[in-house]
Amino acid sequence: MKSNIGRVFVCCSFFAIAFAAAGCEPQKPAASAVAKPRESEGVTRQSAILEAQRDAAFRHAELQVARVDARRQGGFWVVELTSHSGSGLRYTISAQDGSIRERNLFQ
Repeated sequence: MKSNIGRVFVCCSFFAIAFAAAGCEPQKPAASAVAKPRESEGVTRQSAILEAQRDAAFRHAELQVARVDARRQGGFWVVELTSHSGSGLRYTISAQDGSIRERNLFQ
């Protein structure tokens, strides 16, 4: 009888410790941790350029790209792929999800 009570006590103690440990919060990062740059929250400049080049190769295979320009405007990346003649494609790509929002030909 005493051994059963001892086993119950050990089991209850084990479960109490397990439940207490499960309720603990994970450690928070130190205040001195380096903040990530804003660009890492969404689409980077390089990934926006790659998306524009991939789309241009699929839709406008005849375009020979001589220059690539990319700039951030608000929540979008504006990527221009320009040929030797000066004409090209201008893409507006969401900085949040990388989707192409606009695609324009220019001279």
